[in-house]
Amino acid sequence: MTNVGLLHPGAMGSAVGAVLRTEGVEVLWASEGRSETTQSRAEQAGLRDVVTVDALVAESEIVLCICPPHAAADVAQAVARSGFRGTYVDANAVAPATVEMIASTVAANGATFVDGDLIGGPPQPGGPTRLYLSGDAASSVAGLLTGPGLESVVVDGGVAAASTLKMCYAAWTKGSAALLLAIRAAAREFGVEDALLAEWDRTQPGIRARSEAAVGSVPKAWRFIGEMHEIAATFAEIGLPDGFAEAAADVYRRLEAFEHVDVPLDRALDAVLSAPTDDWRVANRANWDDRAAIHVRSEFYDVERWLHGRRGPRPWEVAALGDVSGSTLVHLQCHFGLDTLAWARAGATVAGVDFSPVAIEEAAALAEKAGLASRARFLCVDVDHAASALAGETFDIAYVSLGSLCWLPSVERWAEQLGSLVREGGRLYIHDTHPLSWALAADRLTVEHTYFEEQQPFVSESPFTYTDSDVAIVHPRAYEWNHSLGEIVSALIDNGFVIDSLQEHDWTVWRRFRWLVRDPDGRWITPPGRPRAPLSFTILASRVDSPG
Repeated sequence: MTNVGLLHPGAMGSAVGAVLRTEGVEVLWASEGRSETTQSRAEQAGLRDVVTVDALVAESEIVLCICPPHAAADVAQAVARSGFRGTYVDANAVAPATVEMIASTVAANGATFVDGDLIGGPPQPGGPTRLYLSGDAASSVAGLLTGPGLESVVVDGGVAAASTLKMCYAAWTKGSAALLLAIRAAAREFGVEDALLAEWDRTQPGIRARSEAAVGSVPKAWRFIGEMHEIAATFAEIGLPDGFAEAAADVYRRLEAFEHVDVPLDRALDAVLSAPTDDWRVANRANWDDRAAIHVRSEFYDVERWLHGRRGPRPWEVAALGDVSGSTLVHLQCHFGLDTLAWARAGATVAGVDFSPVAIEEAAALAEKAGLASRARFLCVDVDHAASALAGETFDIAYVSLGSLCWLPSVERWAEQLGSLVREGGRLYIHDTHPLSWALAADRLTVEHTYFEEQQPFVSESPFTYTDSDVAIVHPRAYEWNHSLGEIVSALIDNGFVIDSLQEHDWTVWRRFRWLVRDPDGRWITPPGRPRAPLSFTILASRVDSPG
């Protein structure tokens, strides 16, 4: 009997798993981090729970991934980390470029990759659901991944052919549903809905019914957002306008609150007419509360080793700031305090500021464990209010560590806080991701996101964080902004700083791109033979006079 590991048994996945079970296939799933609803679906489908992804990988010849599009790359990475060497079937609605990235991820450990995509609803006996498969190994799994109500079809056209077919198909089905809902909402708002429906009945028979049926997409709107982004990327890859799909994603974003809930058309149209009200601070705080709880226990940060190793600041930070004994230092966006406490070990008296209460609680506990509580304090406050929270106190050094600026909508407001926190003659040290690196696509040297600060944030929904843990984030939505080097430098100058040094680096301390490799110092760099791009930057600046 062949074992198929299923990640994850949502409405579609559990139905597919149930079909495979009728054909004598043993279907496994991993309950760790999954909801009670998923647990119930898996039990009803007769799937065997092996608890963890590692255990699922160890027992499966085939891993079949059916998940929301925004999670596809992260699930593949978790499977690859578990050392899977069987056949990985990615049956998700993703762009060809995403397929290639996922294929590279799973193949790096010796697994065989098959692209797949499902068209139709959850399979039922006699139903029309098809699983399209592509790639060199597609035929080897097609006969196994079939059953009552589920037909497997091998499609020619390259490794990503199945997903490309899905992108083109869903661009119409899901894109037209969003368009019809937007048209009905606009007509209603402008008071011409009755006239529009009458004209449709005369000249476009059937469109009225289709617009009313479009409300059936509302319970899955949360899932369709990522799919429309993938469709947009598919169009953009070959030079077609991507705005159609991005607009549909915006319509679905306005409806995502109705996850798994059937609503009447009137209520759906009201929601389409309402701009999204999601508070980015609330969403980001919830996201970082989740991350902090995972990070402090992760191998990536290795807190226990740090506690026993007496490790201080990084060598390049010491080279920039020198001996900090007797200095005062403030660390904005300090996370759970590991970098802040490294400076306390080096002799500074430190204050860490972060908006995540979970992170601040962990930081305070870590200071106690490290015996540094007498020289370290942590405040739970948004970075925009750091100066007022510290009641006018000024510091010898302000420290900004990697992964900070992308979480701020305004670099000017951030610089104002620094101008108030650093004493005259004091210094500022920044090491962060280079804005060009932030703007590049995840899988190739192509500009995918804005290089400059924009009012509209980049919205991501990754279910996992960047550490080695595959524990799911409960609140995956996050809002980010990019800021150009010119914007960063100008904001600092406008707030009383003189730039002593600005350096762009072809290395970083985390794996920003999957194709980066480690150098002998443990930093991530571009491999030989590929064009180098700046991955991080450092700024050393001095405060010369009071801002304003």
